[in-house]
Amino acid sequence: MTLRGTLLLLFLALGLILGIIFLEPYYRQSYDKTIFHGVPEKVTKVTIIDGNDTHSLDRHHEGWALSTTPADRVDSEEINHLLGVAYAIQPLDILSRRDLHHQLGLSTLGLLNPKRLLILHGEKNNDQILYFGNEAVGDKCLFACSGKKGDVMIIPSTLSDIAFRPIDEFRDHRLTSLNAKQLERLSLHQGKGDMTLVSEESSWKMTQPILSSVDTKAISTWIDPLLSSRILTRVGSDDGDLSLYGLDHPRAEITLLESGKKEPIILSLGKTSDDKESSEEASSSIYLRSSERHAIFKIPRAMENVFMISPDSLRDRQFFRLNLDTVDRIAITKGGKELTLHRQGGGSSDWITEEKNPRKIPGSQLEELVKIFERTQISAFQLATPAHLQEAGLELPTGPANRIRFIAHLSENTPDDNAGDHTVAEITFGTPTASTLFARLGNASDLVQIPSKTLEALDEIYRDGR
Repeated sequence: MTLRGTLLLLFLALGLILGIIFLEPYYRQSYDKTIFHGVPEKVTKVTIIDGNDTHSLDRHHEGWALSTTPADRVDSEEINHLLGVAYAIQPLDILSRRDLHHQLGLSTLGLLNPKRLLILHGEKNNDQILYFGNEAVGDKCLFACSGKKGDVMIIPSTLSDIAFRPIDEFRDHRLTSLNAKQLERLSLHQGKGDMTLVSEESSWKMTQPILSSVDTKAISTWIDPLLSSRILTRVGSDDGDLSLYGLDHPRAEITLLESGKKEPIILSLGKTSDDKESSEEASSSIYLRSSERHAIFKIPRAMENVFMISPDSLRDRQFFRLNLDTVDRIAITKGGKELTLHRQGGGSSDWITEEKNPRKIPGSQLEELVKIFERTQISAFQLATPAHLQEAGLELPTGPANRIRFIAHLSENTPDDNAGDHTVAEITFGTPTASTLFARLGNASDLVQIPSKTLEALDEIYRDGR
């Protein structure tokens, strides 16, 4: 070999070595970059294509929706998991163009006409596509490429395992996405009768079967477990034969109206599941139909109790509430005789009896009376029928045995009331037994049962005023 040839070979070898030294880092840098660019929060839609099946998950202001028929709500944890893995995944290796052309064809890799695609749609048509091919090494890696002309990569199978599951696994596994605080109206229809509850600002009122205040905490304790109940199985859409599930004539129905919405959600209770071939958990379940999701589900049988609630169990058990500062006069009746008190005035908190020989009643004594009433808990309710009123000693020929009226005085007319005295609150007490007595608040349609000792403080004030 001539000197010139030798030098040429040396230069070629040196160039190859330098190329490897300088180009290899740039080649390896691509291993450290994620396949998808941007952030999950910018994704507006996810399209999953698996052979002939195409499904999309669309982002809305209230969450994600699944493009099934009928459409359904997406489980937020599932979509967040999918996007989190997608934006974190990196190639394990990138095939060189030489290997791709001479040793491995696209058809061999399953990427010539790939059957599995994941498309992340962004704003302004900024879409990113990942094609999935055959298994690479073992069952933990796949061949993939980003776009038709993108690099061919070997990637972990994690993303594929998440994206190409049965589409039902992306459905929300909770019965609803609501809680009691989001509702403005709630009604129950069952064999025992109907119940309607209405939310007013931060409290609830019962309007059916009786007008009554409701324990807000009891509402949440009752309905929230059903609203967030875990779905055991999605049986199918609700356009088939409902009699198979006892839903042609539901045993009970709960209707929910979310604040600001026009369309209510109706949850219908069907029969108990008798599928003995299912798991023990699924067989101890009940069928339920959701109008919102147009579907029939199996949910835990324990949720059946929610539909069987009695109105009394939700009612407010606090006997009395009053702001004494709004009261100017108090009238106490015992045995047909009335004792009236008014504020002493002059900055004093004490009260004066309206008698020939007026007596002073300490303000602290009346404040304690109101506190006793407010601490008293109702143990039972009873309709104020004539028979019940007479039996409880609340309708006597001589008038009420025990009564207290709290009166406010208006010095001038208002848009709501005329000037003069107005009863702020009134309690009529029946005849006490050894441990209990019945009372009636104003003209309420029911009586309440409370401890008989509630009268002791009232008796003391009456004695002190005489």
